[in-house]
Amino acid sequence: MAYSNKLRPRKKIKKCIFFGKFGKFDCTEGVKWEDFTEEMLISFANLHDAKTVGFHLIGEVPKAEKTTKKLSKKPSTDELQPEE
Repeated sequence: MAYSNKLRPRKKIKKCIFFGKFGKFDCTEGVKWEDFTEEMLISFANLHDAKTVGFHLIGEVPKAEKTTKKLSKKPSTDELQPEE
């Protein structure tokens, strides 16, 4: 199996249940760490300190993708009006 640097919960806590709230996520009913979505993991990592994140997660927070695609010109709202 190839090593993946994708953000994921540590093996020792995968079966554990997380109770609490962070960001826009409400896990007060309890959610298994292995059921966390990628968005939840990223939010958890961004809202907690390095020690807490290091205890619970492995991998890196994905960086925002940059595009090299050129944007089209902004449409002009000043159309030529015929002079009267």
